[in-house]
Amino acid sequence: MNGQEAVKVGRKRTATTVIRWSARVLGLVVFLFWGAFFLEHLEWFRDSSQLPPARVFLNMFYHLAMLLGFLAALKWELAGGLVMIAASGLFFIGLGVPHCYLFWATYAIPALLFIADWRLRRAAVSPPAPQAGVA
Repeated sequence: MNGQEAVKVGRKRTATTVIRWSARVLGLVVFLFWGAFFLEHLEWFRDSSQLPPARVFLNMFYHLAMLLGFLAALKWELAGGLVMIAASGLFFIGLGVPHCYLFWATYAIPALLFIADWRLRRAAVSPPAPQAGVA
C-alpha cells in the first residue's frame, strides 16, 4: 500500500467512525425524545374500564417497535435501521397528522446513518472485486 492508498483508507475509516457515532448520538436523542412520549402515553392504558380504541393499541405497538429498532441498531445496524424506518413510518402515518413526513424524518435520519454505517463497514471487510485483464 502506497501513501495515497493509506490516506484513502484512513479517510474512509474516519468517515465510517463519524457516521457510526452520528447515528448513535442522534439516535439516542430521538430515542429519548420519542421514548418520553411513549411513556407518557402509557397513561391511556391505566384504567382498564376506559381503554382507547384498537387503532391506538396498534399505534403504540408501532411506537414501541420504533424504539426497539433503535436498541437493535446499536448491535445490528441494518436490521435495526430497517425496523426504525418501517415502524416509525407506520407510527407517524397512523397518527394522521398533516406533514407527518417531517416527524418521520426525525427518526429516519439516524436509521439511514445506521444503514450507511453497516454498508461502509461491510465494504471495508469485503475483498476487492477482481479487475478484468489483471493477472
